[in-house]
Amino acid sequence: MRRAALSISFLSYGYPIPKNNSVQDFYKLEGEKLSTSRDHALWADEVARAVGPNVLRYALARVAKPFGTDANHFDLDVLMSAASRIRVWEDALRRYAESAGTAESTELSPKCRRFADDYAAAVTALRFWDALDIIDRYFELVGFANAENGTWNSVQISLFLSLIYPVITELAMGYGRHYIGEAWAPSLERSAVAAQPKASVDLPRFGAPIPASFALEYKKRFR
Repeated sequence: MRRAALSISFLSYGYPIPKNNSVQDFYKLEGEKLSTSRDHALWADEVARAVGPNVLRYALARVAKPFGTDANHFDLDVLMSAASRIRVWEDALRRYAESAGTAESTELSPKCRRFADDYAAAVTALRFWDALDIIDRYFELVGFANAENGTWNSVQISLFLSLIYPVITELAMGYGRHYIGEAWAPSLERSAVAAQPKASVDLPRFGAPIPASFALEYKKRFR
């Protein structure tokens, strides 16, 4: 199933939607089609109910490609990949919250600051594909996949949550409040934040696996 290129206007950052007839804004999911062909009328709110709006938004952002390229396919594999990626992030955030020792708060390193600057430049230029790649590289750089170090850095975590906030807002806000407190807000500029005491994460999973029933129905409809 083909899907037109996406504009998320980077959601709450308020960046403008490109004037391109192949671009749609999926910040509000209800009533928007993922495909407009006669046989492929799959509605975004239908998908959001089955897989969750956070997974759907990340999946849609992932299929965005430079204008003029014909490689913006949206299908079940894209949804499954999006759900898997979000689970990796959540697993890391939960391990740090529940297993890491003394919380520390320091200034961002110059390398981390460059990631924030590169991300801001990508968002400003509406290069969503580059912005999401920068998030992945930052996640690997700071070692979030490995919570064996015994401490976590609230500044690095706050920046990571700020990077993912435009696409998966609920997840970012939920973990931001857990780690930093109710006053947490996304920012690419703030370099020092206070951490909350260590505690178990009392949040629902935002990146649940794609239900088998949905996958089966999808394959029947679009075979």
